[in-house]
Amino acid sequence: MEQATPQTTQPPSSGSASGPSTTAPGTETAADLQTRCEAMAERERRVMELLGAKSPERIEHDLRNVINELTLLRKLFERQGD
Repeated sequence: MEQATPQTTQPPSSGSASGPSTTAPGTETAADLQTRCEAMAERERRVMELLGAKSPERIEHDLRNVINELTLLRKLFERQGD
């Protein structure tokens, strides 16, 4: 798996500058839904970049690999401390 370069910029917030959207479920306009869809697509792109995933379908698989590797490393470090 490729190493992702850490970014120093903060991701955009999930709502307006005043906070998350307060639109009641089921009352979103087409523009609201389009905005949410675009934000989710951008979030998906950033996750793919962080994981080094080659496609959106690989995100879950690659994330599981990262978690498994982290768990293994923790166990190895715990054993070295014994």
